[in-house]
Amino acid sequence: MQNAPRFRWNKDLCCLIHDRESGKTTVALDLAKRVPKTKIIVLNSNFEHAYRDIAYKIVKPKFYTTEILDAFIKYLRQHVNVLGIIDDIDLYKPQYSMQLESLAINGRHQNVGLIIMSRRVVGLPKTFCKCVDLLYCGYTNAKSDLETISEYFDAKVAQVVPTLPRKYKFARWSKKDPDNIVIIESGKSL
Repeated sequence: MQNAPRFRWNKDLCCLIHDRESGKTTVALDLAKRVPKTKIIVLNSNFEHAYRDIAYKIVKPKFYTTEILDAFIKYLRQHVNVLGIIDDIDLYKPQYSMQLESLAINGRHQNVGLIIMSRRVVGLPKTFCKCVDLLYCGYTNAKSDLETISEYFDAKVAQVVPTLPRKYKFARWSKKDPDNIVIIESGKSL
């Protein structure tokens, strides 16, 4: 089995979808470990302590609103050659974020990469999903999520994820190599 294409931290959009306590943060940390600390900015919704070891700047919001999400993305755009990490983006109602869609469309031109984590794929903007370069998706059998994964990403991923264990396993899909779906385990080297 061949490896999926490498994560280009200052260009790619990476989406991690799985339940709570399923290893999303561990996968994000593993993806970010090759990135210089001075280039990582985190919107830390859950006050995860693990981010303090890898990030230059950590934003800890007092409220979870679309305005907070948009302000964070505007902050990312003020910098060049950075990786933004947004933990539990679904708390911010991302479907209403114009900045998220804008970043998905043209953030790569500013060398802004992004890793987002969410419990569900439903509720993420369609434009954003269509621009995602790497998807790590854990177990789900929710019909609406499977339909969204089929429509926005790949029907093969939607067939694989219901067969995964409920925790710590992800199907990794890449836009650059859509036929190569790799099963990875959280905490193992990516």
